Amino acid sequence: MTQFIAHRGNLNGPEPTFQLIIEFENNPNLYFDLYNNQLTTNLKSLINNIHDKEYVEHGVFATYDSIIDPHNRILKSKRLLARLGVDIEWPDNVKSITRDLLNYLHLEFHKSSDKDYSSDIMKIFVTVNHDIHIIEGLMGTESKNSYWVVMTNDKQLNKVPIVPIDTNDYLDLFKHNYVADQPKTTLVLGYATIGKHLGHCVVDNDVQAVIQNHLSPQVHMNTEIIVRHCDTFSSQQDVDNANANIEQQIISWVNINDLHEYVDISDKRNLIAVQPVIGQICKQQETLTEYNLYERFRGDNIKTIKVI
Repeated sequence: MTQFIAHRGNLNGPEPTFQLIIEFENNPNLYFDLYNNQLTTNLKSLINNIHDKEYVEHGVFATYDSIIDPHNRILKSKRLLARLGVDIEWPDNVKSITRDLLNYLHLEFHKSSDKDYSSDIMKIFVTVNHDIHIIEGLMGTESKNSYWVVMTNDKQLNKVPIVPIDTNDYLDLFKHNYVADQPKTTLVLGYATIGKHLGHCVVDNDVQAVIQNHLSPQVHMNTEIIVRHCDTFSSQQDVDNANANIEQQIISWVNINDLHEYVDISDKRNLIAVQPVIGQICKQQETLTEYNLYERFRGDNIKTIKVI
């Protein structure tokens, strides 16, 4: 196995010592150089302390994926849930999918965590939630971006290891940051929290999630990582402009929808709209294309994930 020499990014500290490796059964491994901060230290501990690993995956490759597949899976889930006594709304015609419908179904997933449902029902809702995100990725403003979400489960304990975090401690990471010569393929921390933060609600125009008390800044992190492939910022000025625009959009959305009763806009966590980028593909692999990632994640199986 080839071990790439790390060409490491630097965010919030001196040169880091961690590299996350995704090994595949048939394709070459992926090597990510992790930035040096407490989040990546937590991630190393969470992943490496699992001895019997299994992987839950979903994602979007914008060039190659179609809404038809996740739409049909939701229809199948709808039928399975009906047999178990749970009814959800979803149209037969893919052209009838709307943002309001996606928000409704996303809220039903969040509500399911508060109900005494069987494990069979909850597994179906988890699948539905993944498919909602896939459709959102293909329909929304991020439709030119591609990403793949991977969560490492502890198969022996039948759970995902998790630790609490206070996003107040990481506000500088929960925004766009400029990293010189950052490649298109980066590694992003998963949300790992039931609900939506306010930035999610603004993008989805999801007023009901706020009114029905499903607004939450990130309060946990687990083993969920997101391999993202998209254009990166070319200058610090572009980053500053993007962060200022996001903050203004959130404040304006709260004002327009008269949500001050439900949202404390002075809480800096409510101005979060992006997940922390925690690493980048190594120097030797920085020219990887969307198709190269598609081949690995769609056409192969993950053998293991580790942090060294």
